[in-house]
Amino acid sequence: SEEGRETAPHVTALYGLHEGVDPDAVRKALEGEGPITLALGRTSLFESKDDETPTDDVLYVQVESEDLKRINAKLAKLPHTNTHGSYKPHVTIAYLKKGAGEKYYNKPLPGI
Repeated sequence: SEEGRETAPHVTALYGLHEGVDPDAVRKALEGEGPITLALGRTSLFESKDDETPTDDVLYVQVESEDLKRINAKLAKLPHTNTHGSYKPHVTIAYLKKGAGEKYYNKPLPGI
């Protein structure tokens, strides 16, 4: 990512889906799901647990979505390894040096 910014914004539906899971199993698990509704909340921070950048602040936007929680529960029935604890949907904005994210903490996104 350029200057720490996330270049591929997304919301992860399930972390750690095992390699080799048949795409048809994913399609079947999500059968009947339509468009996803979500609400973007305030910004927040967490410390990166990535071995390559263990001291970074990760700036993200909180996401509220019953649709995403339901999809996560359906996908969680497939083989996966989740090392992140409970599901907390979010959009990563940037990876910042430790302490640099404080000025962005708990702010609404512009225009929301």
